[in-house]
Amino acid sequence: GMELHPAPPIGPPASGGRNIVIIYGAPLRAANCRFRGGIRVNQSPVSAFHNCEFIFDNGNVDGGRFQPGARLIFENCLYWSKGYLVGFYHDDPLVHDVAIEIKRSTFLSGYTPIWLGLRGPLSGPADEPPTAIRLAISGSVFDSAPVLGFDQRPEFLAKAAELPPAESEAALFSLLQWQGERNVFA
Repeated sequence: GMELHPAPPIGPPASGGRNIVIIYGAPLRAANCRFRGGIRVNQSPVSAFHNCEFIFDNGNVDGGRFQPGARLIFENCLYWSKGYLVGFYHDDPLVHDVAIEIKRSTFLSGYTPIWLGLRGPLSGPADEPPTAIRLAISGSVFDSAPVLGFDQRPEFLAKAAELPPAESEAALFSLLQWQGERNVFA
């Protein structure tokens, strides 16, 4: 039931948005909270938000890098921002079984709410499990630019040639499994 705001800046403003919560490798659970700044949940095994509001001009819930089996859950939440909601990077072919679950939530965004940045190789050794991020969205409303964005980051381009559109789409579908029901896209 807390409302979290960014602290006043000390010294000159830093580039990019300011995070009000930063988690690394630990779980994060919030209920009935209002977030007025960005959240970084890098390597969190579970980040769950229930009945929360995310209201900021330019911030996001940045997934950074996921660990295998990680869960990111939004249930009955409201999100309003000029930025994206969930941003995360893929740079480890061994990451698998990641789930992003969005239930009964509303998103008003001037940008793509869910964004994936490709930073590393798409496949690992043949005996390793495939990379899979399951995106399950149900009973939610999206009033935004496209719902899902995909970007080939400079780190990826330094290691491999830019993927043409058809290969980019295939790469996206090899990384994400989309499940959706009873959603409204405006």
